[in-house]
Amino acid sequence: MLNKKKRLKMYHTVIMKKITLVFCLLLTLITNGQQRRECGTKPRSPLVHHDMLRPLTTRPQYAAPYPVRIFIHVFADNAGANRATADTSILRQVQNMANFYAPHDICFIVAGIDQINNTALWSMNADTEEADLLQYLVPGCIDIFVHEVLFDSDGSLNGIAYDIPNHYLSIVASAAEATDNISTLAHEMGHCFGLIHTFQDRVVNNVTIRERVNRTGACSNCNTEGDLVCDTEADWDVAETSISSTTCQYIGNTLNDDCNNPYVMTPTNIMTYGRRSCRNNFTNGQGTRARAFLLATNFLEECIAENSLTLSTNQTISSGIHIYAARNQVTVNAGQLVINGSAAANFSAKQVVLSPGTRFAPTGTAAYVSARAGTVCQ
Repeated sequence: MLNKKKRLKMYHTVIMKKITLVFCLLLTLITNGQQRRECGTKPRSPLVHHDMLRPLTTRPQYAAPYPVRIFIHVFADNAGANRATADTSILRQVQNMANFYAPHDICFIVAGIDQINNTALWSMNADTEEADLLQYLVPGCIDIFVHEVLFDSDGSLNGIAYDIPNHYLSIVASAAEATDNISTLAHEMGHCFGLIHTFQDRVVNNVTIRERVNRTGACSNCNTEGDLVCDTEADWDVAETSISSTTCQYIGNTLNDDCNNPYVMTPTNIMTYGRRSCRNNFTNGQGTRARAFLLATNFLEECIAENSLTLSTNQTISSGIHIYAARNQVTVNAGQLVINGSAAANFSAKQVVLSPGTRFAPTGTAAYVSARAGTVCQ
């Protein structure tokens, strides 16, 4: 009887969340005619220009491209069924993301993938349930959460990074599975690296202040407004229907800045809105900003992997999640490395070398050992 009550409570929670989601969807459709908002990320603190960041001299020096460890969590329901998406879908989007960041000296190492059986977070309210994600964060990694349903009080979402910068993000399964949308994961990762929407504005005394079109001269404010990057065009939030599906050009109404210059947005920039299938690039300025935040932000710098990693002491690991990831090679030289019990161990590099005496014997229900040779970092 107790189990039945628990199931009823679980179903009631899911039903109430779905009712809330339906209401949010209806509200979104009424207000802006779009079924799903691209991104729910809202910075929690004042945004800073990357030129203001000053890396500490004690930080280790890394070689570009900078290999960033990521850990992927895919939600299923409490029973372990109805998994949000398959590994192949999310890994395809990781590769798409890697392609966009490669010209800017940032690459990615998939440190691990797991499944989390949690019905409540399978259908995620980003406004009220963010704190519930924190228990699953893996130290030294940027965490990517994949949900079947993702929404906030304004409607359904494709993704959210929760803050700018940050070290975890969420995307919805449909965005991971879409073949005409290859930019949502890169977009949210951009927020984690300190990138701002190209149309960012702010309101002061009920007056909306936007970035102006001019890049130089008296009318230029690209260093202090918008996305704080001057080699991206001044932009504003536009609907998908304002972007041509065939030419990826803006076809909506002309909007002028407060110097009476017409905005000429770039629909192909990954940090804009509009038509997701058109977005395919970051500018050099965005790359510079992303690297600056990566190297100067403690929780991001901790996610940069070593070139090589060697384990050379005897040890037995029986619990917890353990990450052994490097750009080139992970080598187990220990006379005896034993991984058993409830431990989850992830080995990831271009080459993983396991010496004699290494023994993997996990027994817990969520325990595993993963050795992933060949990473997204080239």
